[in-house]
Amino acid sequence: MEQKLLFTNKQLRNMILPLVMEQFLLMLVLVGLSDTFIVSQCMGAGDIEQAKQYFKRLMKSSLVIALAMCMDWLSRAVVFWVRFRRGKWKTFHVIS
Repeated sequence: MEQKLLFTNKQLRNMILPLVMEQFLLMLVLVGLSDTFIVSQCMGAGDIEQAKQYFKRLMKSSLVIALAMCMDWLSRAVVFWVRFRRGKWKTFHVIS
């Protein structure tokens, strides 16, 4: 008996990509808020050089975190695609 797929590949892509981008942008917004708090504390204290140093350091760390997150999602997508192509999702066994 042939099983009918719930979604086509194009429909899955159109559902998954916005979720990935949303997570990426949410992380950047949260890091941006923390950057604003730390830099504004330095500016309020009148230490502009320290604010510049913190801003550079925090932006580098946020980009590294964003890149790591994207690599994680990419690796998961590749594993999912390989399993999908091999047909592993068609058979599963419940361990009792």
